[in-house]
Amino acid sequence: MAETLDPEHLAHRLMMELSGRGWALDRGPLFEAALRLLARGEPVPLDRLAEAVGWPVEAVRGALQGDPAVEWDEAGRLIGWGLTLRPTPFRLELEGRSLWTWCALDTLLFPLCLEREARVEASCARTGQPIRFTISPAGIREIEPAEAVLVLAAPGPGAGIRAAFCQRTVFLASPRLFQPGGPWDPVLALLPLPEAFHLARRLGPYLQWEGGIGCCAAIPDPDL
Repeated sequence: MAETLDPEHLAHRLMMELSGRGWALDRGPLFEAALRLLARGEPVPLDRLAEAVGWPVEAVRGALQGDPAVEWDEAGRLIGWGLTLRPTPFRLELEGRSLWTWCALDTLLFPLCLEREARVEASCARTGQPIRFTISPAGIREIEPAEAVLVLAAPGPGAGIRAAFCQRTVFLASPRLFQPGGPWDPVLALLPLPEAFHLARRLGPYLQWEGGIGCCAAIPDPDL
């Protein structure tokens, strides 16, 4: 069973686990540009992404082709890198567009990164029960079912972050559905969704665009 950690320590531990594997540590600006373009709901040509980030096209191509998880269409356009145009169990409704993410944690992170409200529709990894909530920089609400949890997996074996971490970081409709020694163990934490939201906020300082592995600057907690 996961140990209890406060969000700050949990964010630090997760980022140390990920950065220790060297995943995408030098691609923060490229990830930012890709995320914002993918959020428009259309495949992203490499020349458009290169223009957005201010890199040569070949530098962009080399950075992305070195990541086995990055998704492409038949025309060689980017269609998935954390946020994806291909359906997964984690759907975001963002400004009237359907988008998907690679893992449960991404559904919390990306709306904060993009500073947009999103309606999330996912399912319990054990039972298939729908899990829904609305998230924005102001908070998380309308959680169904109320006792749903995020299973924050410890990175395991696999080629790339998607296989080793994303595919094991899921939602459960209840913490009672977690089975020690099951497919998501070992885990760093089982988090009720309000706590997972605060973890996503704490990840901000570790996910700065410049030199970060991910997406967003720190966002202060709202006054409660």
